[in-house]
Amino acid sequence: MTSESPSSRSILIVLSTKRYNPSVLEKSIKEADEIRASGRMPVLTVLYIREPDHLRRADDTLRTKGFLGTAARERVMDALEGEQLTMAAELCESTCEMIREAGHEVSSIETTGDYAKAVVEYAEMQRYDVIYVVRASRYPWSAMLHDSEEEVMVRYART
Repeated sequence: MTSESPSSRSILIVLSTKRYNPSVLEKSIKEADEIRASGRMPVLTVLYIREPDHLRRADDTLRTKGFLGTAARERVMDALEGEQLTMAAELCESTCEMIREAGHEVSSIETTGDYAKAVVEYAEMQRYDVIYVVRASRYPWSAMLHDSEEEVMVRYART
């Protein structure tokens, strides 16, 4: 769902396995309230990204430091993946419910992949007026040495 008329404005709220910040949700709801107060219709979408590297690190840790056999490790990883899917669904639904409780309509989409790439790919398919992303926790020196994911998304953004 994106802007289809000049009387609407679309907002994309991006969450992921590793990223959730209530203030981002609060800001997006506040912006939707302001859009509605100006006489336009806010169109909100929640994009939930499951980041596979999150589980890959757990698997690497179990393989190198755990004392589990292959079958046991696979069962643990299957259970973790199932739990991650459940948590993703619950977070996505609770986020949408909070938006609905604020009086706005919302749709949700789930995908899997690298955070920055998934945001850019999804945003290329749609046209949003505003995109809210949650910044990953990083050490300050890391930001100096590497491009942030936000910089990557801005670099590939089309206006």
